[in-house]
Amino acid sequence: EQPEQAPEQSDEQSNYIQWVERTEKNLTLSATPIDVADELRATLFAGAEHCLFTSATLRTDGGNGEFGYFRQRLGIPEGTKAYSFPSPFDYQKRSLLYVPGDHFPEPTDSEYRNALHLEISRLITCSKGRALVLFTSFRALELAWHSLQDELPYPLLRQGASSRSQLLDRFAEKTDSVLFAVASFWEGVDVPGESLSLVIIDKLPFEVPSDPVIMARMERIKAAGGNPFMEFQIPRAILTLRQGVGRLMRRTNDRGVMAILDVRLFSKFYGRRFRASLPEAPVSRAVQDVEEFFNGDRSSRSQDIRE
Repeated sequence: EQPEQAPEQSDEQSNYIQWVERTEKNLTLSATPIDVADELRATLFAGAEHCLFTSATLRTDGGNGEFGYFRQRLGIPEGTKAYSFPSPFDYQKRSLLYVPGDHFPEPTDSEYRNALHLEISRLITCSKGRALVLFTSFRALELAWHSLQDELPYPLLRQGASSRSQLLDRFAEKTDSVLFAVASFWEGVDVPGESLSLVIIDKLPFEVPSDPVIMARMERIKAAGGNPFMEFQIPRAILTLRQGVGRLMRRTNDRGVMAILDVRLFSKFYGRRFRASLPEAPVSRAVQDVEEFFNGDRSSRSQDIRE
C-alpha cells in the first residue's frame, strides 16, 4: 500500500516552523515564522507613514554605519535612512578590553574548562569582586560556580538562586559581590557605579543550532545558496556579545574592564568582525594589565582593538 502523501503547504504555511514541546504537565504546539521580513512589510511598513528603529546594538559590521543584517532580517526597504552615532562613553580612557593570550585554550579544547575557571578567579581577584560573569549556558555557569564558590572571598550570587530583581538589588548593594548569570542577564542589566567594574564573558555567544527555529532559518539560507554561519550565526553572536559588554558602562563616570575569555577573537578568521563591533577600548592580552588597571595604572601594553 502506498503511503499517503502529505498535503501541499501554502506559501504562508511553508514560512513557519512548527514543533511540539512536552513537559510534565503540558503539551505545547508552537509555530514561528522562519522569515519575518514579508510579514513586517505587509503589516507594518505598508501601513505606517514613518517607522523609527533605535538601539545601541543594531550594527554588526563595526563603526562604519552598516546595518545590513538588521535591514535584511526585518525587510527594511532599500533607501531607508540609517544613522550611527558615537558612544557618549570614553572607552579609551575609562575601560580596558582583556582577551587571554595565545597560550589560552580554545573552547573546544579539553583544557578549556580548567583554564576558564582559573582565569575567572584571577580576574575577580584583580577587581576585588564587583564583577558580572556572563555564561553562554547554564551548564557552564554551574560548573564554574561549583569550582569557585569556596575559592573566592566575595559574596557570590547565582542566577536561579533568587529572582532576577532580588539578585540585581543584592548585587548593587554589596559592592564587592560577584554575579554569575546567563541568558536574560546579557541585556537589560543597569548597575552603574563601582558595584559593576568588571564584565567577564566565558566565550563567543554562538547559538546552539539544535533549536528548531534556528535550524529552520539556517536551512532556509543554505537552500538559497547562502552561508548560514557567515550570514546568520556570526551576526547574531556579534549582537549578543555587544549586549553583554554593554553592561559595563552605564554612566559617563563609570570605569572598568571587559574580559572575553575566548582566543578565537584573534585565532579565527571571523575574529576581526567581532573585534570591529566592540567598543573602541584599549585591548590587552596580559592579565597583569587588568591588575594595573584596577590599581589605577594605565597599561603600556594595550593596543587598538581594531588591529
